[in-house]
Amino acid sequence: MSQERLFTPGPTPIPPSVLEVLAKPIIHHRTAEFQTVLARVTAGLMRVFKTKQPVLSLTASGSGGLEAALVNLASPGETVAVLHAGKFGERWVKIARAYGLKVVELANRWGEHFEPEQVAEFLAGEAKEATMLLMTHSETSTGVLNDLEAIAKVARTHNKLVVADVVTSLGVHPIEFDAWGLDAVISGSQKGMMLPPGMAMVAFSDRAWEKNKSATLPRFYLDLRSARDNINKNSTPFTPPVPVVLAMEESIRLMEEEGLDNVYARHARHANACRAAVKAFGLEMFAQRPSNGLTAVRTPEGKDSTELVKNLREQHGFRIAGGQAPMKGKLFRLGHMGYYNDQDIRDLIQAVGTVMADLGWSSTSADEAVNAVLTGASS
Repeated sequence: MSQERLFTPGPTPIPPSVLEVLAKPIIHHRTAEFQTVLARVTAGLMRVFKTKQPVLSLTASGSGGLEAALVNLASPGETVAVLHAGKFGERWVKIARAYGLKVVELANRWGEHFEPEQVAEFLAGEAKEATMLLMTHSETSTGVLNDLEAIAKVARTHNKLVVADVVTSLGVHPIEFDAWGLDAVISGSQKGMMLPPGMAMVAFSDRAWEKNKSATLPRFYLDLRSARDNINKNSTPFTPPVPVVLAMEESIRLMEEEGLDNVYARHARHANACRAAVKAFGLEMFAQRPSNGLTAVRTPEGKDSTELVKNLREQHGFRIAGGQAPMKGKLFRLGHMGYYNDQDIRDLIQAVGTVMADLGWSSTSADEAVNAVLTGASS
């Protein structure tokens, strides 16, 4: 089997030193050895989340983390407000309705972001009775980044808990859990943290933990109070994803060795290089306010993005992502979150340019524009 090069919005490539940890013999999770590692991982995640609160590790995908956060904060019949303009924002709606919650929605068109003033009007009007605001920081289906800090400030003004999906922004953009006044954030291991899927991470504020005391939605496996009681003893209530936890320590070490600010700057540089390539190709970005984790590109009129995705994979061994749901065939997404260097981005753009030329989409090279960004020569 030939080795594909992964440029999807998750899962993402895994660094060699992290793979080495994953390849080691597994250890038992009810041992002092594992508890010592879990303690270090929890402390490391608290540094990445920028919080004094314990970050809980769940054996689940990011979606499991979303469900866990909601069922630990709400009661049957409660009203929640949701911002959505993409597939993963819509997931908040589906989870809330599955548990019988009343959902008030502010829906923008796919590709759009939410302005704080728009959210303020929504919370003061239609969503006045909502107890919490559910939102997505980086919307993976569209490549949009919402201004989480500004929206959280607005929500706190209206006395709403702020619950945010940061699955594709953690490790890519700064997350300041305590400083921004966030109440709950959820992420996953397989994106900016450079690990396989299998681990969801959840943090709650003091205000969220107080709300949890009166929340009555049913939960057993996803009981976060039990998870908190256990993490305070460097343990978990159920079997953790042992290899992922062990490898998470190495992933955090790599990030801190590079420096978190440098990690964020690298992601910004790679995102800017991809945007420069889109412009050079004569194509159009899909997101009005793009995330640094991926670049979503509109397919030329009359073309189908599945052709580009297929040819890149079959002819060059590069796997990117197409559009989802209503945007299937209408856009393609280049993932650049996690373990990538400048040469990876050059290789990706060169391959995309070659395939687009073969398909008759564009005959322009973007190499010069990309190199200008990566070398700091662009204005």
